[in-house]
Amino acid sequence: MNNGIENGYYHEITPAGFGIAIKAGKVLFSEQSDFQKVEVFETESDLGRVLTLDDLMMTTEGDEFHYHEMISHIPMMHHKAPKSVLVIGGGDGGTVREV
Repeated sequence: MNNGIENGYYHEITPAGFGIAIKAGKVLFSEQSDFQKVEVFETESDLGRVLTLDDLMMTTEGDEFHYHEMISHIPMMHHKAPKSVLVIGGGDGGTVREV
């Protein structure tokens, strides 16, 4: 796989040979930790800022709510009267917002 920002575009290609390209803007954060490469960059698209880990897209500002709605609304609707909720992890806070 050849993923990451190159020639002004973030691109991610799957092992099956298809992928996505997004016109990238300014890189806001880029650091290699002991465990992974973390990068946040602006895009020139409706997706807004993008978070990648090891050059794989994890979430975007423009569509993150889809993910958080699915992992929070379905379980919440299944419970008759939730009084408290534990969110383990929670990363960007979107799941807590939806709960």
